[in-house]
Amino acid sequence: MFRLDVFSKSAAKASLLISAILGSILAASVAVPTSFESRTMQLDTAPPSEEPTDVNFGAMLAIAVVSGVTLCLGIKGTVDRNHPQSDVNPGANPSLQPSQGISLNRASRSLQRQLLLLLHDDQAVAHRLFVQASLRYPGETPNWYAEKVIYDLERDRGAR
Repeated sequence: MFRLDVFSKSAAKASLLISAILGSILAASVAVPTSFESRTMQLDTAPPSEEPTDVNFGAMLAIAVVSGVTLCLGIKGTVDRNHPQSDVNPGANPSLQPSQGISLNRASRSLQRQLLLLLHDDQAVAHRLFVQASLRYPGETPNWYAEKVIYDLERDRGAR
């Protein structure tokens, strides 16, 4: 399925890259006069004290491209750090995807029964809480996640 937000992000990145390159070229061309202009100015005013330097347009273009790419990569890194993308199924809700194949069914039967008892046999809520715990605390065992969810439920209910 085509997603509009992916297109707009790609278009924004492309326009940023193009504007950075064009801006670098424009800045470089304004900052360094061409050899023809410098010779004309020197003929009108006084004899040249130094030889005019020729501008290497290939090097200037390479600098503009490299600076544009560097600018885009820096901005992309900043955006990606502030808005991380998950590696889960793009069509599904990322908060409902288990981390690294961990599911409530892999926890011990006694912990599953205790959790479902606390949630009045609401398996959807049990699954959601289990997955949220696995996403928040990666690298633990299924029993640990079940114990954590049970502990949090009992703690929150006792605080009322």
